[in-house]
Amino acid sequence: MASLITSPSAIWMAVKDAFFGSPTAPLRLQAMTRPLIPSAVCRAAGVNRLAELGRREVKEINVSDLYDEDAFVHRLREAIEGHELLWVFSEASCERISDLLERYPALITPLNEEKTSWGINVYKMISFYLSKNSHAIRRLSGVDVSSTPVRLRLLLHEHHVPVRRSSLPMRIVRDPRTWVYAAIFIYSCLRALPVIFVPQFHGSILVLWLIDVVTAIPYTWGVLAMVTSKRIRQRLAGTLIAIITFLAPYFYFWTHGSDYPLTVTITVTVMIVGSFSVEALRFRQERRLERLYGSE
Repeated sequence: MASLITSPSAIWMAVKDAFFGSPTAPLRLQAMTRPLIPSAVCRAAGVNRLAELGRREVKEINVSDLYDEDAFVHRLREAIEGHELLWVFSEASCERISDLLERYPALITPLNEEKTSWGINVYKMISFYLSKNSHAIRRLSGVDVSSTPVRLRLLLHEHHVPVRRSSLPMRIVRDPRTWVYAAIFIYSCLRALPVIFVPQFHGSILVLWLIDVVTAIPYTWGVLAMVTSKRIRQRLAGTLIAIITFLAPYFYFWTHGSDYPLTVTITVTVMIVGSFSVEALRFRQERRLERLYGSE
């Protein structure tokens, strides 16, 4: 079963993965024998970017798990509850691979040129199991979908699989994104306070603070969409919203003051440039991951 977030270290690790990801973690798995084919890894996992894959999304399995139904169902339940996207395993035997390709047609993808590393799309495997096995509903009954992606929850619902889900308050507390939202929201609400110590500002601290509070929620959404979204359109929309809501209080700040010290100008400029730099950093991160996946 998926473990609960109960300790500060576990919370920090979950928040770190949710916000920053752990994109190099899959490369530490023995089954990920490099050089790998980056496009094949993305295709097998059903993602657009290697940065979307981390320690919880990619799991190494034993080939024997694909033959033992009890072990196989156990792995499926863990995958559903643990937000797994890709299973990987090592197998060099052509005879074994031929048998697996016959047993699971179009579900197994080679991840390297040598065809010793293989990947399985978890969503497609669960869909295949539900459609081909008459005992699938019973075997997966009662699975916890508290952390399961919407697409997979809908698949289970379509096949009438009885599931369980923790209460909304518990899901909120256990969701690492909650802590990310809280941190960004608190920061955006407090941005106006340092202005108290800038005598050149002649506007209203209250108005500036209200602008901060009103823009806090869209700013928070924009930052998270900009940093974590898997769709480029949503990332661009998030970037635009984050920039507009980020600049709103500073626009009021600049139009209601004069002769600001150089340090104030530099600080604001650095914060603005930092927001524009996130997308560029994501691009560089993806190129770096492609090199790491393709290196020996």
